[in-house]
Formats: sequence, structure tokens, C-alpha cells
Amino acid sequence: MGWMGTEANWDDVWTAQGIDVDDVMLEERTVRWQAIERHVISQFGGFDHLSIVEIGSGHGTNAIQFVRRGARA
Repeated sequence: MGWMGTEANWDDVWTAQGIDVDDVMLEERTVRWQAIERHVISQFGGFDHLSIVEIGSGHGTNAIQFVRRGARA
């Protein structure tokens, strides 16, 4: 299974890597995030009152962006 085989291995990954605040701030400038933001505003009128879950998709950078705009994660 490699390094992704156990919960303990994931704990080691997150302990060693952590969240880079610069990466979170840089994400706002990406075409990817700008497309997500436009879509959310188009479909839901904004981020307020949204509840989101981001599972197994990295450091939670998008979840942080959602929360910064009023969603609950």
C-alpha cells in the first residue's frame, strides 16, 4: 500500500508538512480558485450560509477560502 496505507502515516505527513499560509493566499490568485468563486456566486449567490466539507484533498486550501468568504467548514 505504500506510505498512504495507514492513519499513522497520514498523521506523519500532516505533522511534517503543516499548512503554508503563503500557499493559501496564493490560491486566491489562481484561475482555478477564481473559477470556483464565480461558480459558487452564480449558483448560490455567495458563500454565506454554505456548509462545506473538504476531505482528502490536500491541506484544505479551498476550505479556507470558503470560510474566509463566510461559509462554514
